[in-house]
Amino acid sequence: MFLNAETTYLPTRAVINKKRYDFPDPPVSESIIQENLNECKSIIGIQTLNQMDKLKLLNETIVKSDKFTNNNFQKIKRLIKNAIKQDYDSMLCYKNVCDLHFVCIVKLGTCSNTTTKNLNLSVSEFEIFKNRKQEILDYINGVIIKNKDSYKNEITHIMQTIIPIYEDEAIKFV
Repeated sequence: MFLNAETTYLPTRAVINKKRYDFPDPPVSESIIQENLNECKSIIGIQTLNQMDKLKLLNETIVKSDKFTNNNFQKIKRLIKNAIKQDYDSMLCYKNVCDLHFVCIVKLGTCSNTTTKNLNLSVSEFEIFKNRKQEILDYINGVIIKNKDSYKNEITHIMQTIIPIYEDEAIKFV
């Protein structure tokens, strides 16, 4: 499903009036929006690579170990929870860019289709990745471990699922 930045992070009229944005002509305004959008993507890229490195390191540690334990399982869960918490900062970054975009449309009467398209695409990619991490966490929270062999199977399955997702997503933001 393609998400629309304008409806996903739509600012209120009160927010716009409170911030009192003063925009120059449309080309300069659009370059400001694009710079801020690039900054958001950079933040997400750094976070994604950092999260992926931690997951890969944990995976290497688990694979080298003879024992698969609840501790390994809980570490995976913690890493994903922390990744989801970091998404809040990224969400605020996109919210600010969407505020700027909305103001550009309201105050100047126009923003180019390219600016709108870039913003919508970037927000959509971010939301999809954020939702995938939440699905992984929901799955992990629903796993019931019956015996020691179950830890090995579940941890192996989860890591084989998570790492490719991160590798695919990292390309979009780096």
